[in-house]
Amino acid sequence: MPFRFLKNYSDQNSDQILARYVNWKQPKLYKGKRWWVEYQFRIPEELRHRFNGDKWKGYRVFEDINRYKSDEYAEFLIKAIRYALEQGFNGSG
Repeated sequence: MPFRFLKNYSDQNSDQILARYVNWKQPKLYKGKRWWVEYQFRIPEELRHRFNGDKWKGYRVFEDINRYKSDEYAEFLIKAIRYALEQGFNGSG
């Protein structure tokens, strides 16, 4: 894989700027009675009418997280999801 300049660069506004050009948002952990990790995909403008005009669609991942309910397992799952997204995973198989 070639060197990626923006992957390692950050400044005050970099997350906001990159969000306009990236089709997914970083996965986040949600804790409550049930735990899950959620990531979001950008809905293409031509399909937003099917999603009530929403710009993003969230997807929850449970994958054994409620069996273990540990921050260590959650971080491991988040890294796996982030890796898949960076490799081009788009939910279509």
